Amino acid sequence: MRASRGDLLRFATDIFAATGMNASDAATVAEVLVWANERGIDSHGVVRMPTYLAGIRNGTYRRARRDGFDELLLSGERRDREAGLRRRMGISLPARLWNELGALAQGLGVSPPDHS
Repeated sequence: MRASRGDLLRFATDIFAATGMNASDAATVAEVLVWANERGIDSHGVVRMPTYLAGIRNGTYRRARRDGFDELLLSGERRDREAGLRRRMGISLPARLWNELGALAQGLGVSPPDHS
């Protein structure tokens, strides 16, 4: 199943915002997860959302801003080409994950993007 980068980013942002996270932080978290999927690091992409959402619900993760984040930027021509290809073709996610995210989204009143 595939969704465009923009659709997946909006979907993830909307889900995190629906938990009470402020819009800026929700967009940042969503961007990092989608960024990982774009680069083929799917184990660090939106597949983590159910765990993060469960952590927000049960208090393991707090919705507070923390200063002092360090950023690690991966670079390289091959990764950039691959990310561009994924951006054009859409990000592929397993049907099981789409179903799980869809159920979580529905519980939060968020509509999932169209996907094929």
